[in-house]
Amino acid sequence: MPKPLPIAWAGIPAADEVKPMLLIVPAPSEGQVELVLLSRELVGVWTHWLHGRTQPCTAPHGCACEGFEISRRWKGYLGAYLLPAGQIVLAEITWIAANKARLGSIERHPGDLRGLTARMRRHRRASGGGCVFEILDRDRYPDARLPGEPDVRAELQRIWNSKGG
Repeated sequence: MPKPLPIAWAGIPAADEVKPMLLIVPAPSEGQVELVLLSRELVGVWTHWLHGRTQPCTAPHGCACEGFEISRRWKGYLGAYLLPAGQIVLAEITWIAANKARLGSIERHPGDLRGLTARMRRHRRASGGGCVFEILDRDRYPDARLPGEPDVRAELQRIWNSKGG
């Protein structure tokens, strides 16, 4: 008879014991989404499309791309508050979208991105259509009214580690 697994059985945990993973939200294939940015700056990551999902490039530390011709793509991530759902998410944008929105531009976004309102959509109605990321000309939300800034790097690490990426 096989030895039983050492399972940590438990009742329903208290709310402060559970931290759900944030959802990664790319530009939708149809329509658009509006967000209030919670991050102060964009976090960029080189990635690969492997096994039907985005995975971080970990080269030269045992990445699936080592020794193979697997293309890399840069993706940018921002902590955001999805409107009108009121859900905290990670907005995922492409290099082209980040550059067109001039997210790294100090002149355009003095200080940081936190509190700005943005819109994400696609050029065409398809998941393969180019991502469009626009900062909307609205007043910045006051910091005191916003949820805390998510640690984007830590959240991505949790998501990718949980999926074996």
